[in-house]
Amino acid sequence: MRTVALYELLPFAVSIAGSEERGFRGVAVDSRECEESALFAALPGERTDGHHFIPDLISGGVRAFLIARWFADENQERLDGWVKNDGASFLIAEDVLKTLQRAAEWYLSLMPQVRRIGITGSSGKTTVKELTAAVLGRRYRVAYTKGNLNSEIGLPLVAFSVDPDDEIAVFEMGINHPGEMDVLVQIVKPQTAVITNITSAHAGMFPDRDGLILEKMKILSRAGNELTAFVNQNDENRSRYESTYPGTYIKYGFGVTPAVEAVENLGYEGWRLRIGSEEIVSPLFGRYNLENICAAVAVGRAFGLTDEEVAGGIASVRSVGFGRSCLKNGRFFIIEDCYNANPGSMAAAVDLFRETPSEGRRIFVAGAMRELGICSDECHRELGRQTAAAGFDAVLFYGEEAAAAFEAFEAAGGQNGFFTTDFEDLKNHLAAQVHDGDHILLKGSRSLQLERLESVLV
Repeated sequence: MRTVALYELLPFAVSIAGSEERGFRGVAVDSRECEESALFAALPGERTDGHHFIPDLISGGVRAFLIARWFADENQERLDGWVKNDGASFLIAEDVLKTLQRAAEWYLSLMPQVRRIGITGSSGKTTVKELTAAVLGRRYRVAYTKGNLNSEIGLPLVAFSVDPDDEIAVFEMGINHPGEMDVLVQIVKPQTAVITNITSAHAGMFPDRDGLILEKMKILSRAGNELTAFVNQNDENRSRYESTYPGTYIKYGFGVTPAVEAVENLGYEGWRLRIGSEEIVSPLFGRYNLENICAAVAVGRAFGLTDEEVAGGIASVRSVGFGRSCLKNGRFFIIEDCYNANPGSMAAAVDLFRETPSEGRRIFVAGAMRELGICSDECHRELGRQTAAAGFDAVLFYGEEAAAAFEAFEAAGGQNGFFTTDFEDLKNHLAAQVHDGDHILLKGSRSLQLERLESVLV
């Protein structure tokens, strides 16, 4: 990003204590990740408040802060000392988060030449973002969301990472409550959108699934007739998007994206693809990742890249980070997919686990799917029926919501099932089940932290 002076953000705040000329590069909300040159935005958290870390940050060399007015009023003497003795400067706001969001919108507006791509969906967002950035990066200078900074807090931080020399910015846009996509779209104003899918993920924050669909659809709302949207061929809401928001809609998926001409499923080793005349192997396994690859291929071709450039970008993505289908091969073959879980991704994981050849037994640790609201009971029952039909050697259901899955599993004739809400009970039961050479799938919502089972398996 370019250096920003605090006075440039004053229209979005109340006042400045210290030097108005104080510049910063980058924004952080986590004190552990705040570099000396960055602006630290003091936000309230689940366990603490960012304002508590200001003294330590000043000691560490940070000099630019975005703070709440109430904190400035209650700590005027300390503030004066930090300004006078340490040279710190403070942008004071009524609402730190809203000021951060408005400032991010302003910052992106300084770079109208940067083409902005927004990616949303219930699952696959991060993978499609990584693939798309890798593909476009073969020709263009690309800024993109690092990790999963995709929320109303994380996305402003990504906005401030965009540089005036960038040509394209790729933003992952995730929501979990009503009104959040309005905020994200106001900041980014994407001209190109990719919708991976919309299932019941995070529906618990919405009155119903329709409310979730309407909220995610808003990613299409700001580009007008210049909008280009890439939509999964299997998305049942596709016609709804097109009738609500005008623009150019491009379907993607295997058999639809023309550049992907041949494919071989290599199981857990990924996919062998032919993109035009270029043959590559992508280690991103599972049919859902084939769809994610097709999304990035479609975007790359729309942005004028050659088949060689597109193929090179796809092949360069070896992993998409923590918890997303990590493979661990030792005494056991472990598929660790503990980052997220919703009905669509669970069904895809069950299909992959069932279809891939295995010499050992298949054991599925099925964690609960959180934040499904009124959809939760039926979604878990469907999971139970799916796992019963898959015929795994053992299925261990974990988490309160998974009780409905276990009940449906047994009702559908599932064998060797187990259910608990106690992690130690789960760990002990798994330890008693596994044998050398077993294939084990761990999948559940992030809050369950199923990766803790590694202590049994490694």
